[in-house]
Parts: sequence; structure tokens; C-alpha cells
Amino acid sequence: MSEVTIEKGIEVPKPYRSGRYPWGKMDVGDSFLIEGKEALGSVYNANKSHKPKHFIARKTDAGVRVWRDQ
Repeated sequence: MSEVTIEKGIEVPKPYRSGRYPWGKMDVGDSFLIEGKEALGSVYNANKSHKPKHFIARKTDAGVRVWRDQ
């Protein structure tokens, strides 16, 4: 087992905020594309915090596309 190095003075990154994506501005049927996989957790959180709005995400070749469906 390799030894773990303890480092000092490294700042904790700021958390992402819901303002990163346009959840509140979307109408039913609107969508946006996110490159990468981090959208899946963001959609889960948006569905909890933006009720009664509901969002779905699907992986595409270009990234993850998110739709507002309610």
C-alpha cells in the first residue's frame, strides 16, 4: 500500500451553484447541452429544488442534453 501525502495550504474550491445552469429560465420543451457527465447530478438536484418543474437528461455524442418536461 502506498503512503498518503498530507498537504497544507490548499484551498477548498467553491461549490457549484444552481446559477450555473438556466433552470429557472426554461419553459417546457426547452433544452441545453452540457459537455461532460456532471449534468446528471445537477439534474437530480434541480428536480428536488425547482419543484414543480421537472427536468430530464440524456447522453448524446456531444455531451448531456437537458430538457424541461414539466
